[in-house]
Amino acid sequence: MKSDDVELIKRILSGDETAFADLIRKYQRQVHTHALGKIGDFHIAEDITQETFLQVYQNLETLNDPRQFSRWLYSIVNHLCIAWHRKNRIQTQSLEETHISEIEREAYSRYITTEHAKTITEAQRDLVEKLLGELKESDREVITLHYFEEMTSSEIGMYLGVSENTIKSRLHRARQRLKKYEFMIQEMLDITAEGEHRSRNPLKRGIIMTDESKPTALTNYTPARRGKVRDLYDLGDELLIISTDRISAFDVVLPNGIPDKGKVLTGLSKFWFKYTQSVADNHLISTDVEAYPESLKTDAELLEGRSMLVRKADRIDVECVVRGYLAGSGWSSYQQTGEICGQKLPDGLQECDRLPELLFTPTTKAEQGEHDEPISIEEMRDEIGSELTDQLIETSFALFRAASEHAENAGIILCDTKFEFGQRDGKLIVIDEVFTPDSSRFWPADLYEPGQPQQSFDKQFVRDYLSEIGWSKQPPAPELPEDVISRTSEKYREAYRLIVREEL
Repeated sequence: MKSDDVELIKRILSGDETAFADLIRKYQRQVHTHALGKIGDFHIAEDITQETFLQVYQNLETLNDPRQFSRWLYSIVNHLCIAWHRKNRIQTQSLEETHISEIEREAYSRYITTEHAKTITEAQRDLVEKLLGELKESDREVITLHYFEEMTSSEIGMYLGVSENTIKSRLHRARQRLKKYEFMIQEMLDITAEGEHRSRNPLKRGIIMTDESKPTALTNYTPARRGKVRDLYDLGDELLIISTDRISAFDVVLPNGIPDKGKVLTGLSKFWFKYTQSVADNHLISTDVEAYPESLKTDAELLEGRSMLVRKADRIDVECVVRGYLAGSGWSSYQQTGEICGQKLPDGLQECDRLPELLFTPTTKAEQGEHDEPISIEEMRDEIGSELTDQLIETSFALFRAASEHAENAGIILCDTKFEFGQRDGKLIVIDEVFTPDSSRFWPADLYEPGQPQQSFDKQFVRDYLSEIGWSKQPPAPELPEDVISRTSEKYREAYRLIVREEL
């Protein structure tokens, strides 16, 4: 796309009268669509489109780098749209303030109400700008184009000459680097999603949110991040991960906890990290509270059985998914296209059939409340490099085969799983959790019957219940009945018992 622009611009500047008409034909529909999305009025969008190309014609000689044309073009459209809004809505806010407001609305919409947003200070805006400066160059470029130039992922991809999914991955990585700011705002305003649940939920039928499912609070530390299920504490060169009993479904945290769920996740990760140590190194240091730093000993009761002390690593922002059976989103994709993530499969396969060979189907890392986006292996190569991609595929397959063999001996089928990896001292290591019911699909082998959905050792009872009652899958989530909670808790404990071969 860039080379086409360069050639057109060379022709225009050399006096080719048809070249500018070619340039308009190439971009006119895109510019009008972009303006229409900003303005909402077809005819005004047409006026802005005409004004855009007039400005392009008048100022094209000032464009120093023709490869920057697409970005320059969209900046003109955006500024004309902003000018129109200011004129018609008497908008007096500076352009810089508008940009920072966009960042705040995007990053903190899940935490901050309109009233709270009014308390954002100049110092906090300065912090956003400072953190933007700390991003790696490629991420800073993408997030600047997205927020400051108001370009969509598709438009950025067209400008940079890479896929839209790659842009989404870079945007996510940049947002993750800004989590520090998000947490500071959250602490300052003293609100959390969990707190809102507690305030509005007089839980029914004696089912309450246990202490292990609430946000954790350590004596000497505040969390660096709270996920849907786990809380993470930064200890310098190490991290402390606490698995709570919180449970999410359809990317929404539910008001009820599942007893012992956090201990199952921690216990299984501990088992699998040790079992696969010879296959791939991992970040686990210890799950023994006695081996933790003295500053954590005052919270030993909270940490016992549900926490991991781990080494810090530079996370690779791709989820590595390995599939051994045709289920879930893979089955849906196969029904529509005969493929999974661009990889062709034989005709005539049934739901939950064993695949002829393992498939590697990577995804981007999504924001909480959003969905992971599948990407092709080639897109993954473009994002992180071919050598690292090959290493991740090889390691993921080796881990899957090792765990699958143990699971089969325990009477369990490992259908699919996802890994997260990081790099420490130049070495690839497994991070996060591994082969748990939250990251893997386990089936009881004695009940396996292809051609239909299988029973699983996870939150199947929760998802089934929420589907039966017709929940919209939007927060707030409904409370779970006691039988769904108890049956789900038993499924998690059963998975632990069969895999580890001992009671929790």
